[in-house]
Amino acid sequence: MKFKPKTNEELDAVGLLEPGTYDFEVKDATDKTSKAGNEMIALELDILTRSGRWKAFDYILEAFPRKLNHFAKAVGLEEKYEQGEITAQDCLRKQGRCEIEIEPAAGNYPAKNIVTDYLAKQGQAQSHVLDNMDDVPF
Repeated sequence: MKFKPKTNEELDAVGLLEPGTYDFEVKDATDKTSKAGNEMIALELDILTRSGRWKAFDYILEAFPRKLNHFAKAVGLEEKYEQGEITAQDCLRKQGRCEIEIEPAAGNYPAKNIVTDYLAKQGQAQSHVLDNMDDVPF
């Protein structure tokens, strides 16, 4: 049998999204407290690709102010951000774009996709969901 040998890094990446920019929708959001005692919102994201949906998890909290700010701008929660309070309920079903990377395997934990940043909407609020193909000009 012939095959292409793979490195450990390539094997770890099997079944993961390639790093890049993706559309997302917040499928679930929960108000939680971190191990350090900080308020946070746990997000379950549907990452939308041409081949389907992928699940990713992320956490937004004040300890990571840039990511919190970018998330608010990405999903249209700028006013809530300026007021200094965003709840999990505010995040549900919100859509935007995010940067996905691969976090290498560490110890007993396999490699996984992680959200490294959220991208602010440009100009008018737009839906980035690939499922809505009505506006595609071809």
